[in-house]
Amino acid sequence: MNIEQINLKKSIQIYDELTKGRIISRHIYSSGTHSLVDNPLFQELRENLDIYNNQYQMSGHELIDDGEYFYLIYKKLESSTNQLIKTKVYSAIIVLVRCVTHLQARLYESIKNVNYGIEIKEINEIELPEEYLLILEKAKLGTLDKAIEYLADRNFLIKTNRDKYVLSNAGLSIVDEIVERQNN
Repeated sequence: MNIEQINLKKSIQIYDELTKGRIISRHIYSSGTHSLVDNPLFQELRENLDIYNNQYQMSGHELIDDGEYFYLIYKKLESSTNQLIKTKVYSAIIVLVRCVTHLQARLYESIKNVNYGIEIKEINEIELPEEYLLILEKAKLGTLDKAIEYLADRNFLIKTNRDKYVLSNAGLSIVDEIVERQNN
C-alpha cells in the first residue's frame, strides 16, 4: 500500500459522501454532454481500494464494493438517524419500483435511459394505492416526488439538466434485482 497515490481532495469528498449515507456510483451525469461519464470518486476508490478499506475499517466501518457502486456500513450500533436513512431509502425504492413496473410500466424503460428519464410531473400523475402512501408516510417521506428527490440526494437517482431523473448504477442494480425477484 502506497499512501502517496491517494488523491487527498478526492479522499475528503469520498469521506463526505459516504458518511452522509450516500453511495458512490461508477457513473455520474455530465450536463455538458448529457450522458453518463466515469465518476472520479469511484475511480479513486477502485484504484486504491485496499487503502480505503483499511481507513474505514480502522474507524469502525466497512466499505462495501458492489462492483457498480460503493457504500459504507457502520459497524458500531446503528443510531436512530442511520436507521431512519435506511428506512427512507428502502421505502422510496420499493415504492418507486412498484410505480414504474406495475402502475406505469412504460416508465421503467425511461428511468433506466439517460436520454429519456422521468419528470416529477409524470410521477405526480401516478395515483398511488393506499398501501404505497402508507409506506411513504411511515418512512416520513410524504409524497412520491419527495421520495424521488430523497433518492437523488442519496445518489440512487441522477437528475439531468432536462429536469428528468434516471437511475444511477446503484439504483439500477437494486431496481433490477427487485424486478428479477418479483418476476420469479
